[in-house]
Amino acid sequence: MNPKNMKTPLEILKEYNLSEKDVVFIKEPKENKVWVIHDTKNKRRLVLKAVKKDNSSFPILLHHQLSKIGFSVPNVFEPTKGQVYVQTKKKFYYVSEYINNLEPINEQQRIEGLAEFHSHAKFEELISFNEKIFFPNKENFLKSYSDKLDEIKKWTSSVSSPTLKDIINEITKIGLSVYHLMQTCDIEGYLQQTSKRNSICHGDFNMNNAFTTENKEFLIIDFDHAYFGSPLDDFRFLMMSITRNSKNDPLSKLNPLFENYFKVCSEDLLYKDIYKADSMFPHEFHKQVKQIVEQEKIKKSSNYQELLVQLAEREKSKYEFLIKGSEVG
Repeated sequence: MNPKNMKTPLEILKEYNLSEKDVVFIKEPKENKVWVIHDTKNKRRLVLKAVKKDNSSFPILLHHQLSKIGFSVPNVFEPTKGQVYVQTKKKFYYVSEYINNLEPINEQQRIEGLAEFHSHAKFEELISFNEKIFFPNKENFLKSYSDKLDEIKKWTSSVSSPTLKDIINEITKIGLSVYHLMQTCDIEGYLQQTSKRNSICHGDFNMNNAFTTENKEFLIIDFDHAYFGSPLDDFRFLMMSITRNSKNDPLSKLNPLFENYFKVCSEDLLYKDIYKADSMFPHEFHKQVKQIVEQEKIKKSSNYQELLVQLAEREKSKYEFLIKGSEVG
């Protein structure tokens, strides 16, 4: 029996004018969050998704707005009462179409898909529904880099290996060089521009949230981590993702990343130097070492020496590739 004031998926679906005889549940629910349903009444497949109220209704409203303007997302269906979602005591529920035969997205489509998302996801009317609004001023923007540098420096005192100390010192110098370079860019103009146009970040643009349809078009899903903020955040996430595998010559992917992104999202072309400088910064090295520190494994850093050496070499190669000039510039 369900707790008091809780609704079952079938009760939710009734608000979409679907009765128990109209639906067949195809897959077991994922953490009581996602249900795949066959709608026999309308001969279609649907996805019923629950979003915790702690996250607000913003992800649903964003998905709905993108659907309304014809962006490459599954269509969102409205309940009979005309709202976008069904609200319960603890969750928001909404229904969208289920897309068959999705395939992994290739890198070019993934880059262009993110750029298209940034070009379209600007909905001022949704600001009041989203508590996560991250448009920092110039001071806070730069502080995010200096804070990472301070953390990297702090780790030096935690390791005993001279080799690792040298590596961390090298990475610190690279980060400091980028930090000074960043200050020559028009950061204030960039932040004002992205705030003025109400830019929205996807927040989790990974390979599980971007696909290719049967028509070879990209499709983007899952906006649970979306927020109003600088597109640079998503761009950095993507840059780190596609250059992470050193076996596939990560540097060769930097030129297509910049070329394909700014070909679509030309509104930030004026601030390309900010994206380039950010890509030089050792974000990946910082992220990996931070995980080691948080797991209290830094004292056994000798076990991670090979990993950190590889990370450092990749960061140095990326920095040298970008600073010496390339098609990216």
